[in-house]
Amino acid sequence: GDPTQTLDSNTTLDVTVDANADAPTLAIDVNDSGDANSTFQSGETGTVHVTATFGDFTDGSEIHTVAVGVPDGFTLGALNNLPAGVTAVVNGNDVVFTVANGIGSLDYTFNVTNTSAPEGGPHTFSGQARAEEKATEAGPNGTSGEECDSSAGDNIATADAHEDTTVTNVGTPTIAVDLRSTDACIEEDSTTA
Repeated sequence: GDPTQTLDSNTTLDVTVDANADAPTLAIDVNDSGDANSTFQSGETGTVHVTATFGDFTDGSEIHTVAVGVPDGFTLGALNNLPAGVTAVVNGNDVVFTVANGIGSLDYTFNVTNTSAPEGGPHTFSGQARAEEKATEAGPNGTSGEECDSSAGDNIATADAHEDTTVTNVGTPTIAVDLRSTDACIEEDSTTA
């Protein structure tokens, strides 16, 4: 070879790109009402704070959801003032948030009330953030290619989180009055009956 010789060529190559879902993150933080103890009392309302992030959120190729499971005995509060681009569907005590294209995270707090949770614990609040790649299917971007592999497993990425809480149900107090006398008449300002 002569190092002064060059070769130019043009060609078209078809490249198949295997779409992979980007891994999300998820955190769940459960707090009672902020009273002096750290347990839920019967009838007490506290909060669940959910934070999730999604990597591939700008091109519409992924669908992003966050599912939160509220344990039996707790009632889900109203889901007011959802962040822009976030919708929620409630199914019993569970809620699924869908995060729209262009939104890279969910940061939301909602109320829960201990209506009938049994004493003790743990009572587990659980969640899963899910990113589902749709680029190679008839998804938001239409069909854009074929899968390089035969596994659909890399098209879904999840992150799981949970937080436990305990319940202390305070019983009804008992009050008794003992007059220490058989006399039903008590003198005003007296210290004994």
